[in-house]
Amino acid sequence: MVQPLVEFGEEAAPSVLLIAEAEAWRRSQVAGALAVLARMIEEPRGPPLFPGTVARTRQLVRAQLTTGVDYPEMLIDLPFQRASGLREATSLALALEDPSLRELVASLARDPDAVRRLGVQDSALVDQVQRHAAEALARPPRRR
Repeated sequence: MVQPLVEFGEEAAPSVLLIAEAEAWRRSQVAGALAVLARMIEEPRGPPLFPGTVARTRQLVRAQLTTGVDYPEMLIDLPFQRASGLREATSLALALEDPSLRELVASLARDPDAVRRLGVQDSALVDQVQRHAAEALARPPRRR
């Protein structure tokens, strides 16, 4: 489902952002929306994202990696899905090539308490998030 949305680019981005900003009712929807946004930035296939859409995406990622985002309609909030969403948020943060977002990802990679503050308490899931962040930081940036 990711690739078809990526191909719509800017046409789909506002709706995808709404899901990731507050309208999701399952944590897996959040992770999916973040993955779509990352691909729209890393591997654009459709109409390019407007500067305002990119700015809104930066705000969303900053919230995901600092305070978390409240989802009032969330039905079930499973720990493994929360960890999955954080992994997608770190990938999106790095795709945006913003130094301050990169530093937030680095903070998650080095500080397990930073991950726990975002609602991931299980040690194995904390390790997964940290490992993903560290591996993503080690990869060279994609050239567009």
